[in-house]
Amino acid sequence: MNLLFRRFNNDWDIEWVSDMLALIGDFLGTNPKTDELLWRHHIDGQFSVNRMYKRDLATIAGKKSGSWSAIRKSVAPTKVKCFTWLVTGRACLTHDKFQKRGRIIASRCYLCKEALETNNHMFLHCKVTTQVWALFTNLG
Repeated sequence: MNLLFRRFNNDWDIEWVSDMLALIGDFLGTNPKTDELLWRHHIDGQFSVNRMYKRDLATIAGKKSGSWSAIRKSVAPTKVKCFTWLVTGRACLTHDKFQKRGRIIASRCYLCKEALETNNHMFLHCKVTTQVWALFTNLG
């Protein structure tokens, strides 16, 4: 048995540590059942790629709104559809996403320089963005 720990072990510690490791090694747990893998997102606990795809699609798009199919069926140019899909799925690479990936970056919005740059801020709550939306709504 290798008893290399962070601190120096004295002679009187070795027997105690050995007994503790033996006790821990013999611990079987509190549940007599054997462990099994269960996927908590389905009633029977069985995982399938199809079930995961349906679950993720329902989670992202929302069952009530047909936003994904509305975007797909739109007559807008493909690059506009792709961008709209990214925005509605909150998948645009904004500063908060870069920070979650471990990048050190200034997190202020480039447009208003007041708030953290997130998808919601960039496309809904930013002062500059609301002015742009107002221009579009006044066109019709």
